[in-house]
Amino acid sequence: MTEQTRNRKRVEPVAVEQPQMTPEPKPKPKPKPKPKKNAKPAPKKKAKPAPKRDAFQLGDWNRDFGEREVIDAFARNVKAARLAAGLSQRQVAAIINYSRVAIVNMESAKNGCTLPTMLRLCTVYQCTPNDLLKG
Repeated sequence: MTEQTRNRKRVEPVAVEQPQMTPEPKPKPKPKPKPKKNAKPAPKKKAKPAPKRDAFQLGDWNRDFGEREVIDAFARNVKAARLAAGLSQRQVAAIINYSRVAIVNMESAKNGCTLPTMLRLCTVYQCTPNDLLKG
């Protein structure tokens, strides 16, 4: 070591205090205004009347063209064809890859079916679509 390094005073590190961060207090929620004793409640909004529809919109179509009767006739004919074929609802559902509930709904006129499904039913029951739709 050199003489300069020996004579140099050793400097101790000074501890610097870090300022402590305190979280800001949350603002208190404003109290809700109390209703006046004799105040009337706000008026309820009135529902807008339904718009007038054309005669050919779906709701009127059902009534005017007898879709309900067609679905009822279809349901009766599908059930009769299934019974004539000697099949259960579960068997038919398995053959046409449908759920049994869908077959039940078809036969009870809750649901109709698509044209491809009707053609599958016709293949299973060995009948024509006209046989299933005739009233």
